[in-house]
Amino acid sequence: MPDAHGLLGAQAIADFRGVDLIIHAGNMGKEKVFEELRQVVYSNII
Repeated sequence: MPDAHGLLGAQAIADFRGVDLIIHAGNMGKEKVFEELRQVVYSNII
């Protein structure tokens, strides 16, 4: 996943449903994005 810049659209959330892991390679921007990702699939910030 590229930089979210503080935004995570509904389509991105739908696209991530059913995946095993999300690797976010960029600036998260806001913790809200991580919280939203965490609701969809196991996520970790590195």
